[in-house]
Amino acid sequence: MTTPSNNRVLVVDDSRLIRMVITDRLLEQGFEVLEAENGVQGLEMAMVHQPTVIISDVMMPRMDGFEFCKKIRENEATRDIFFIITTAIEDQQSRIKGLSAGCNEYLNKPVSAEELVLRIGAAVKMKSMQDAIKAQNEELAVLLAQLQEQQAVTDEEITTARNVQRHLLPENIPAIPGFQLNFLMEPSDMVGGDILDIIDLGENKFGFLLADVSGHGVGSAFMTGMIHAWIRSRLKHDTDPGDFLKQLNSYLYEHSPEEMYITLFLGILDSSTATIKFVLAGHPSPVIVEQGTASELDRDLTYGIVGIEENIEPVVGSYELKPGCGLIIFSDGLPDYLYSVSDEENILLTIIEQLTRQSGGGFSPEHLYQAVLETGNYQHSADDIAILSLFHDAD
Repeated sequence: MTTPSNNRVLVVDDSRLIRMVITDRLLEQGFEVLEAENGVQGLEMAMVHQPTVIISDVMMPRMDGFEFCKKIRENEATRDIFFIITTAIEDQQSRIKGLSAGCNEYLNKPVSAEELVLRIGAAVKMKSMQDAIKAQNEELAVLLAQLQEQQAVTDEEITTARNVQRHLLPENIPAIPGFQLNFLMEPSDMVGGDILDIIDLGENKFGFLLADVSGHGVGSAFMTGMIHAWIRSRLKHDTDPGDFLKQLNSYLYEHSPEEMYITLFLGILDSSTATIKFVLAGHPSPVIVEQGTASELDRDLTYGIVGIEENIEPVVGSYELKPGCGLIIFSDGLPDYLYSVSDEENILLTIIEQLTRQSGGGFSPEHLYQAVLETGNYQHSADDIAILSLFHDAD
């Protein structure tokens, strides 16, 4: 097969004189011209030389122009060739027959040489544009295949990371006499670095951890797993929140990448006194529910993020959870979602107070999550949302 050329024209006519006139004019305009004297010969040449344009007469021996055009359109290798029929037959039925066979132009003889050159030039430009679009589509198809292959790998990695993230959640909620404890974790499409854990430390002490490791994706999820394992192993040996946070900071400062850090709430409940000692490090302030009102814990107790500075001096807070009162701890995904869907100040406190009135006391994290989604007309959350609730039974 000849190398394709957008400037190649095949002239098919049983009249040698007509072929010569058309060929000479096209050669003057810089076109590459091939000639055939009937449809059979023209079909063979079209298969071999792949012209951009075919100019064909209708009345020819062996195969007329209509049949020739039909054969061109039936063959995958030639179906896109621009086909011009030139004929002395002027009746409407013949024109319809030519167009039905698949010709692009149907011109009555005698055809002006200038008009023919202009029509061929337009066809050549169209073919060049089609070739450019086809090349772009082929490049896009290759790119799409590569992206789909990468996505398949990424999906597999994300599934693995999600399994790791799911296995980090508490399997069982420890029973704390006199308290109602529940949690919820709603993952987003992105694999994040949220940690939620409840740890029975013995001697009436229980640890509550809600943390967020910086970043999203598979790397963040696996780093989260490593940090979570370290926290669990150390917390049982050091239940002072301030000392523990110092140790965690030193560990992250020495062993994690420079750009990685962690925000967290860590609370240690002594159920015998209903007192919670806690540290806040760059994390949203928990909400206290007391006598039907909701308020934030003292923000002055908040310390910066963990893992950036070599040495830290965290502030340890303490709160007595009186009978009938509750503590709501949550990840930044919850207030961030509300800020994205509502301009109302203190909207989260308003929602919590409404739930308190409706329930007559405590409510579950699921109820809070659904109320928040309802506020946002159930728009999708871009981040994980984790909620932990602890209510002290009323006397």
